Amino acid sequence: MLRATVMLAAALALVACAGLDIGRLTEPAADPAPEATVADAAVPVTPPPPGIAELRPATAEPTPATPPQPGPPPTEPTQTEPTRTALAPPPAPAPRPASAACAELAANGPVREIDLDMVRRLLRGGDYRRGSFETNGSYRGRVVAKLETVEALAVERTGRPDLVFSLPIPAYRLTYDADAHALSIGSELGLLRGGSAIGMGDFILVSSSERQIGSHLATIAYGTRGGPGIQQEVAKITGDQLGIILPGGSSMGWPANYARLHVPMTASAAAAAKQAFAVLFVGHLQEPFFVTGEFIQEPKLGDPVDKHLTVEALKIAVDCAAVYDRSSGRLIRQILPPAG
Repeated sequence: MLRATVMLAAALALVACAGLDIGRLTEPAADPAPEATVADAAVPVTPPPPGIAELRPATAEPTPATPPQPGPPPTEPTQTEPTRTALAPPPAPAPRPASAACAELAANGPVREIDLDMVRRLLRGGDYRRGSFETNGSYRGRVVAKLETVEALAVERTGRPDLVFSLPIPAYRLTYDADAHALSIGSELGLLRGGSAIGMGDFILVSSSERQIGSHLATIAYGTRGGPGIQQEVAKITGDQLGIILPGGSSMGWPANYARLHVPMTASAAAAAKQAFAVLFVGHLQEPFFVTGEFIQEPKLGDPVDKHLTVEALKIAVDCAAVYDRSSGRLIRQILPPAG
């Protein structure tokens, strides 16, 4: 008996050292399987008592998946059109300096000019005074036909809608210095002769037409007021004048406060210049466009003339003006706008 107990203890010790499980047969080695987690360990399942249904976890048998229902067709994202801003107009060309008009015209010799007397005749017969309660539209409607005829004439004569013309510098405002061999152009009174009329103020004289229509004896007063006076024969003169109304002038001349210009030249060249030098203008009509007035001169001692002239003048806005040689087309000096 004691021997059997000793043998049993030795057998148990041998089993413990060998790591063998009692009651489990050793199986041949198999291919290594993936390591099982604790959750995968076999748990003995006790069958339920009779009459009780077997309980299974809800996840034991997966519920058949509901086939996907076709949804609405995918909609493309709404394309919101960016707010459109009004397209800016194309950039306007850089404004050409006003002084370039005179230089451009004279680049190829003497310029083509419009006859201001023809402009006067086209504008006659219209009333260019704006009424106190007249709108711009109604005023423009009254005068536009006349202005369009002037523009058409300008295009025909000069190739452009502007008024292009020149006025001769009076010979008495051109003096030659033989010692300095230079021609002095203009005087302290300006380059062009001025004038004045009742109802229109100062203007620059373009042309004058006068004629005597008779004479009569008249007593011309002199000395203190109320004196006996002297009886003389007085010439009666009538006629008309054409002028232009320009800024910067006076009844004595245009332009006021003019600085005399000295141009070196020979005596013979100066003699020719006195016949050819003028002031070239480029401009356009300005409201009131056409103005009328009257010039009256009463007889006096030393000038026994009774003169009544009708005066008509064009009001012109000047884009450029320059001293100009009509014979060659050469610009001698720019006047307006003032050279920088």
